[in-house]
Amino acid sequence: MTGRRVIGRRAFLASATAALGSAIATSCGRRGVPSHAGIDVFRTFGACSDAYGGVTDLSKARGECGVIQVLFNQFAARHAGVRTVNVPWGAYYDRLGAAFAADAAPDVALMHASVLPDFVSRGLLFPIDDVPGVRLDDLVAPARDAVSFDGRAMALPFDAHGLLWHVNVDLLAAAGLFDGGRPVLPSSPASLLEHAERVRSATGKRYFAIPSTADPMPVWIWQSWVWQQGADLLSPDGSQVTIDTPAARVSLGLLSSLFERGHARPIDYAGAEQVFLAGDAAVTLNGTWLVDVHDAETRDETSGLRRLAVMTPPRIFDHEAAWMDHHVWALPRARGRYAPSPVAMALLAHLFENGGAWARTGHLPTRRTVLTSAEFRALPHRGTYARTSEIARSLPRVERRRAIQAILGDELNAVWLVGRDPARALKSAERRVRRVLAMGT
Repeated sequence: MTGRRVIGRRAFLASATAALGSAIATSCGRRGVPSHAGIDVFRTFGACSDAYGGVTDLSKARGECGVIQVLFNQFAARHAGVRTVNVPWGAYYDRLGAAFAADAAPDVALMHASVLPDFVSRGLLFPIDDVPGVRLDDLVAPARDAVSFDGRAMALPFDAHGLLWHVNVDLLAAAGLFDGGRPVLPSSPASLLEHAERVRSATGKRYFAIPSTADPMPVWIWQSWVWQQGADLLSPDGSQVTIDTPAARVSLGLLSSLFERGHARPIDYAGAEQVFLAGDAAVTLNGTWLVDVHDAETRDETSGLRRLAVMTPPRIFDHEAAWMDHHVWALPRARGRYAPSPVAMALLAHLFENGGAWARTGHLPTRRTVLTSAEFRALPHRGTYARTSEIARSLPRVERRRAIQAILGDELNAVWLVGRDPARALKSAERRVRRVLAMGT
């Protein structure tokens, strides 16, 4: 999944003392010393060393946590002194920002493409163009573009990840929404509401399980629907903010009506998963990161999810568009570190080489050779959602994008959580985003 906040230089300094803590001091004990003896790595994706601590066989790994743990186990078996700080999602960018502020940046850091402008603009990263074993010409164009600044690649794209429609086939079939071996998805706002009513009438179940309390999923849905109307939220350079627009009002109106009519209800991430896996919702809007997990659930006889389809988000308005981001691996600069460590570069090469293994989680690969491989095409459900990357959209590449996403989450979630007027929410969001962007001028 995705973290919550952008950490700019001021926030780095403000949060350093509070957020750094003894964990970073212990795990990143080296300060500004050449790292030929080992490397420090910041990452997330969960901690599952109890299940996978000694495992180096990728065929035994499941889910994000399992696959990344095994990949790191493999690398650590060949390179001594790989010290990993595994940070929970919610705290990740605070902790990483604090490490930069304390001049204790790791040798390798997981990031999102959406935060790269904040780090690149401050000169905090080494380019990765010359990392041995990383073949940039094998990257698909959107991934290469996402990490390119002034002609230099500033991070290694690890995946393309975004929202998908995870579908309980049995519930849609019971509502007559399954035809020719595929779920029938809506193609307009009216048909979306009609399908939701049909599911409720036929099964007594809700149409949607959407993480929608403190989660970004509703914002990503809303953004996708704005883009599907041919509109945007920011100009390419961030100078124009267009959040309170007719397209945004239509998108928010449709989303809020799903909650008002009971086709979705405010629920946290874990609760939405529980509802979907119990067979109590026809569709959950969640990410590529759950494809492997959900597919495995269908083979559990105790699960309420017996038949699963995973689909590219449907075109509800005039154009196809779906939110997407990239996980990337970056090589941070630090005092006394004049070039990336050879071991850090070797880790990037290892992760690049194993992009196919990471794609087993459900994330879309960024390498052409993986996308066209028989192994990838044989993975479950890929044929019904691999093209999501072709219609992918994100906010323009400006600084403070994660701060902007946090504002949108605050304002939009308040509509279904506390009944805030949608028009006021959009006006407030636009005003707050203008203020955030003005901080950089």
